[in-house]
Amino acid sequence: MDNPPEHEALPGEAESAPVEILPPYNVETTWSEPALPPPAVEAEPEHKPGLLTCALAGLHAGIIGVFWMLVVFVVGAYWLGGSIWSVPNLFSTIFYGDFAWQDEFSHTTWAGIAFLVVAYGLIGALWGCWWKDDQKPLLRLFGAFTGLVIYYLCFDFIWPRVNPSIPLYSSVREMQIAHVLWGAALASSPGYARRMTNVLTGKKN
Repeated sequence: MDNPPEHEALPGEAESAPVEILPPYNVETTWSEPALPPPAVEAEPEHKPGLLTCALAGLHAGIIGVFWMLVVFVVGAYWLGGSIWSVPNLFSTIFYGDFAWQDEFSHTTWAGIAFLVVAYGLIGALWGCWWKDDQKPLLRLFGAFTGLVIYYLCFDFIWPRVNPSIPLYSSVREMQIAHVLWGAALASSPGYARRMTNVLTGKKN
């Protein structure tokens, strides 16, 4: 039997490409459980420093401020050609009278140094109780202003009535600079309070 004649393409009819028939393809579908999100990590509760912690932080900052005051007294002594013990001895006159104001170190000098540490440290404790762990942007400037206010309060109102020798024989500029640096040091008390709280609660800084 003769093969049927091939279809001849008519003029203008495009030749179509042969269609390739692919073998059947079986797609196996597998079902998997959707990925669960990782469990949420609970944030550690923030521990606020207590009043005692804030007071100790302020006390610490106040004592550091006293250190800077003593540095100013030493620099002022070399600048003015005096004794480095003159200011501590001047404050020791509160306990031992006017004869304690000398240009050399004696057993009464410790009383003057101790008075500065205790008095200005306690003021620092009050500062810490007031500000707690609230770190303001301009807190150091406000602390320096507070130190200057404490200076005028003491040397214009308290010492003239309690011990007139202190405002009479002390250098005004030296005392003002010392109080400004002491007040600026108080601004570190909120940071000390947070560190102490982290140590007490076992939280890493």
